[in-house]
Amino acid sequence: PNPEADISKASREQDVGAAPYEAKGSVPDDNRSIKLNRSQEAAMRLVLERRRRFSLIQGPPGTGKTTTAVSMICGWLRTRRGPVLASAFSNRGTDN
Repeated sequence: PNPEADISKASREQDVGAAPYEAKGSVPDDNRSIKLNRSQEAAMRLVLERRRRFSLIQGPPGTGKTTTAVSMICGWLRTRRGPVLASAFSNRGTDN
């Protein structure tokens, strides 16, 4: 395997500390957030508090992957971290 292409290494590294980002539109309040379950909250903590550079959300349909991703993106924008590139397998996931 190519150690330079080790994606798990990137997932353990913290972000590079870019300059604060100003969102171009409105960002939903934290108070209006959708309730997350324990697993989703743990994922949020890893991404927002430990500032992971790479995160992969996977699971079967209907388990809240899009909800978790949207909460993370809003959390990044509320803390002035961005810009954010979000992609999904289908247009439906990206539109949400």
